[in-house]
Amino acid sequence: DHRKLMTTATARTDKRSGESVVQFCVGTDGKVSKAKTVKAFANDPEVDRICRDTVKQWRFRPFLVGGTAIEVCSKQTFQIN
Repeated sequence: DHRKLMTTATARTDKRSGESVVQFCVGTDGKVSKAKTVKAFANDPEVDRICRDTVKQWRFRPFLVGGTAIEVCSKQTFQIN
């Protein structure tokens, strides 16, 4: 959420760019679970929290194997400028 990122200390004063990498799993219901930061944004944990919260809001179609939904995991890299 761009509006939330603009309230962080990085956006207000620091102005440095970087990235936050979030690992997450998509359950059999298509909802995100187990979202965690695997590469933190330098010097601002609030940026990482916002990225995790964003991923937790995403919804997917469940991944099917042989017609059965299974849990799958992935990573998402957020480039913050």
